Amino acid sequence: MVAEGVDLDEPGAIEAWMDAFNSLSYDERAAILTDEVLRGGAPFGGFPDIPVDLPTEDEARASAAAAPLLNQISRLAEFFGAGRKLTQKGHPTLSDARELVALLETGDRVDEWIGDRQFKTRSAADLPRLSFIARLATKAQFVRKAKGQLIATKAGTAMGRDPLADLARLVTAIDDVGMVSARTAGGRYVWSTLAPFFDDMFVPLATMLVSDGEPVTFDSIVDLAFGEFEDEIELDNPHWTIERRRDLVESQMATAIETLEQAGLVAWASETVVLSYGSTKRAHGTVDATPAGRWVLTTYLIEEHDQPLVVVGPPELTELTFEELVLAAEEPDGGDFVRFARELKAWIEHRGADAPGELADAARQTEDPAVRGLALAAMADLDVAVSTPLVRSLLDAPAARGSAIVWLVEHELEPATTLADPDPRVLVDVLATMVVTHGPDGLVEVLDAVGTHDQQVERIQGLWRQSNPATPFVLEAIGQTHPTKIVAKAARKAAMQHRSWLAAEGR
Repeated sequence: MVAEGVDLDEPGAIEAWMDAFNSLSYDERAAILTDEVLRGGAPFGGFPDIPVDLPTEDEARASAAAAPLLNQISRLAEFFGAGRKLTQKGHPTLSDARELVALLETGDRVDEWIGDRQFKTRSAADLPRLSFIARLATKAQFVRKAKGQLIATKAGTAMGRDPLADLARLVTAIDDVGMVSARTAGGRYVWSTLAPFFDDMFVPLATMLVSDGEPVTFDSIVDLAFGEFEDEIELDNPHWTIERRRDLVESQMATAIETLEQAGLVAWASETVVLSYGSTKRAHGTVDATPAGRWVLTTYLIEEHDQPLVVVGPPELTELTFEELVLAAEEPDGGDFVRFARELKAWIEHRGADAPGELADAARQTEDPAVRGLALAAMADLDVAVSTPLVRSLLDAPAARGSAIVWLVEHELEPATTLADPDPRVLVDVLATMVVTHGPDGLVEVLDAVGTHDQQVERIQGLWRQSNPATPFVLEAIGQTHPTKIVAKAARKAAMQHRSWLAAEGR
């Protein structure tokens, strides 16, 4: 925008530029958003690093050893061993295919009966799940074709010795063949011809799964893919309504997730949906990277796709007091909120039933309002029934009373009128907490609890003699943001009086 002379202070100009940019073709946009722009040349330093919390190597290895597809490929490699004949089209013979369906437990139906009619299986190519396994096994070089035979490679005969290395090979193969194409090769339907688009969702999907410490909803994955689909794919046919397009995206992302699930990379806690014609499908629920998936995908995304992932180490601060934990997280060499959040979670788990009491003690004893605020925020994530009496006990501690009042009001355990505490020092703390957590609306909410605008002015005029470090911050915030002129003016005057008072006191 800057290069094209867009005034960044004009929302209308920005919106017009964005509309023009979004109207360009995918290739035209890609030519503008080069790797140099996105990575190194962006005026704000490119994308931020994405933290990834890895399991232990033992956890990842055990998880990889249980991967269904690796176990099937291992049995397939053992079956072909030194070599078995393939058909002229490069498929296993029909007799071998029948044996493999049982050996690998693929679930394919051989010579299937529908009603009183039997449909003969004429080729291994008619068995989609077996074909899927063989296709990926070959691409991952666990088996190879040579002189009309399929032969196990050294990697194939060594399968199981290093499950993580085996899974890394399989991830490369899935990315190369495609999460969806691996299952739909040779198809002639619209979803087969569009399979490469869904294959390209591998990197954003894998990044989404490893960078989130919690399971991701399947519906949010569909939302991500549908947004990309609508931007890039044009189905110039009125038959393809938005509902049908979304159904298409949902079905193909389900196929992609099932590929990753069979590979042992993710676990999908899906729901079963009954369709109008009596069939069922998997949908909804949550998808989470397995320990093996988190381990292998993170390395692959960093090394092969240059994703800005940063591996964070195990928690190290569980033995510290809460205030020491906060101070350690603020240190220049290790201080970021993501790390603090991880350390806090581990700290709480380590303390167990003692955690609420230690957090309340920290809020009571600290002289640092940031530590107090973080302690109370952590208590909000615990059992409220346990935290509530501990927070109420802070009402008797002058330094912690304001923060405790806000906590109780936010949890609807006290009415909003409680925010208008009669003690000026406490009122400053309440106002400071509310402006930090709720912005200008928080200030207005507290002052509305005081009463009329005249009453608000009177209370503000009584704040300027407070030595609370938050006093100038609160008065300036009210003076700059309060929508009522007389209240804002009173706050600005009080702020000036406070500065003069501090100067006279030599502070």
